[in-house]
Amino acid sequence: MSSSLPPNPRDAKHRQPLRSWNHLPVTFFLMAISLLTSFYTKVGDDSAKADALFFRSQTQREEQRLMYNEILGKLQNYDNQLNPEEDEVYLKMMEDLDELDAALRKSSGGGDALKDIKSGQIWRLFTPMFLHFGYAHIIFNMYWLWILGSLLEIRYRPMNYLLLVLGVALASNLTQALFSGTSFGGMSGVNYGLFGFIFLHMKYHPSPYFRLEKQTIFLMLVWLVICFTGAAGPVANWAHLFGLLTGAAVGFTNAMMSGGAQVIKRRSEFKRAISSAKVNALHQCHVCGITEKNNSNIEFRVLADGMEYCEKHLPPGHEL
Repeated sequence: MSSSLPPNPRDAKHRQPLRSWNHLPVTFFLMAISLLTSFYTKVGDDSAKADALFFRSQTQREEQRLMYNEILGKLQNYDNQLNPEEDEVYLKMMEDLDELDAALRKSSGGGDALKDIKSGQIWRLFTPMFLHFGYAHIIFNMYWLWILGSLLEIRYRPMNYLLLVLGVALASNLTQALFSGTSFGGMSGVNYGLFGFIFLHMKYHPSPYFRLEKQTIFLMLVWLVICFTGAAGPVANWAHLFGLLTGAAVGFTNAMMSGGAQVIKRRSEFKRAISSAKVNALHQCHVCGITEKNNSNIEFRVLADGMEYCEKHLPPGHEL
């Protein structure tokens, strides 16, 4: 009588890990808090309920915005019978409008972004990641959190994964607040940090645990650029960028501590040897003809038919 054990979800060879509450408490917790927050704040529409989670309280700014719109509406409907320079009511409204405009510009650009945090509201350094504005925003971010976060949590265990999330959230939120104002939210900065970690880890780690499809890498980087152009509307671009850089730095450090320096050295030596070799290439794909001279990082495999294939053109069922 034979028995088989279930696959170890932390086994790097197991391509489809068992993703459950037992193995992914942090990922499930982050998703649950984000969804509950979106429900509670009506996906950001209820500014009063969302105010405690912003990097800095938006109450004063919201009051200033409403007052600005009120005065602007009065000016548009104001029946001025006098010379504007002699009408005290008109001049007072223009003065108030200018002051409110200056205050709104200052708060939008940041002002003292750390005002509330300096007063002891430390949670605001992290809580903007739970705020989302619109259903597409929350769905998109939860999808990538599940795809990227579950991979990392299974491999590095909940506590290490949580520290990575908090570190990326801190760096991305702080940078966004200082560079572009405090009215922002979303998990995308964290998601870009997780992406950066995985990307650098799989590139330089001697035995990478992760694998990202080229389409995923292309999509994440292109979306980053599109957002910076403004074509996607108001987006927390600095959170995206510094989340990516922070995660990449941690992933690169992790790879170097595990022998990544030797990987870089071997690749460099291999490239020099291949470029100066007078012999033919050792490997060649039967489908596309690519060799290791074209790309020293590509992997090849000889199958039962006696033919050699590169990793891109392996027949179905033989993928790396």
